Amino acid sequence: MRDGIRFLEGVGDVRLVWSLGFALCFAASFFPAAQRAAALGGFALGTWKLATIFPHNSNHFALEYLCLLFAALVSWERDDERLVFLRSVRWLPVLVMVWSGLNKLVYGTYFNGAFLATVLPSAGFANVFGLLLSPDELARLLAAQPPGPYVFTSPLALVASNLVWAGEIVCGVLLLVPRLRMLGLLGGLGLLVGIELGAFEVLFGTLMLNMLVLFAPAVWSRRAFAASAVFYASLVGAKLGWLPGWSFN
Repeated sequence: MRDGIRFLEGVGDVRLVWSLGFALCFAASFFPAAQRAAALGGFALGTWKLATIFPHNSNHFALEYLCLLFAALVSWERDDERLVFLRSVRWLPVLVMVWSGLNKLVYGTYFNGAFLATVLPSAGFANVFGLLLSPDELARLLAAQPPGPYVFTSPLALVASNLVWAGEIVCGVLLLVPRLRMLGLLGGLGLLVGIELGAFEVLFGTLMLNMLVLFAPAVWSRRAFAASAVFYASLVGAKLGWLPGWSFN
């Protein structure tokens, strides 16, 4: 992976321009007088990025771009519009989880673990499913060549595979029910952690974390926000060469 880190798609130094531009807009958003300009600037940068690398944009960039669009449409000095923004963004993790789960259900590749079995050698999936598979089955799947077979036989691995699609649908729906929202939130966070331990898609994971905690008490959001700010700042520092680079998906 080029430079040992990929925190923005694209080619060459334009990635650094984007990252510094977004960082500047982020910093400006803390000042009430600059919030409108920061939102519009972030949306302009997002549009530039979208046009530059289309159609190779990542899936999570669509979520980022929608958040930037919503922010650009809001009059931040008005409480009612800030509430509309919050409610709009809260719909995004619900739609992502339910739609993702329904796709997995329709395609059926999680019923026997076929999809996860094929990606087992990539990222950290082998480490995660190594805890659920027997040593012989893990070795068989890691050594398998097309057309396979790529299927799980271990009961624990099959349960984990089916919990992904079922959990996404159930937790997404629970987020819409006030009395059951905390259960959906905890379940969604658990799913997110489990998926990221294997996929290591830290940008998507961080984005989803921040959107999910919008359903939690405000103190959760503040802590997640602070941790995410430090994380993103470390990525910019790595790109500038101030901090060690590292790889992720």
